[in-house]
Amino acid sequence: MGFAGLCPYSASKHAVCGMVKTACLEFASEGVRFNALAPGPIDNRMMKSLHEQMNSNEPEAIRDFVTGLIPMKRYGTNEEIAQFALFLASDESSFCNGGVYLADGGLTAG
Repeated sequence: MGFAGLCPYSASKHAVCGMVKTACLEFASEGVRFNALAPGPIDNRMMKSLHEQMNSNEPEAIRDFVTGLIPMKRYGTNEEIAQFALFLASDESSFCNGGVYLADGGLTAG
């Protein structure tokens, strides 16, 4: 997703997507897999810091606003993201290559 005022951040994230796809095309025949995990809002220290930076008087107001945008009506957890990363690193995902996988509670679904 793009965000007004965050062009460098958005550009870096989009660059990762292109790099994953290019690396897949270049090295998949060698048996190397390239995937990216794209988490949405996660209940952790980084998000709490962002909330405080955006509204130091009422950081919970920012969290409530973002939660309202997520179809699952909650933030993800570090553990959920870790489990997804473990899956992508495991043999269980052996045919996954060149993908950018969302874990955002449906935030970017519409």
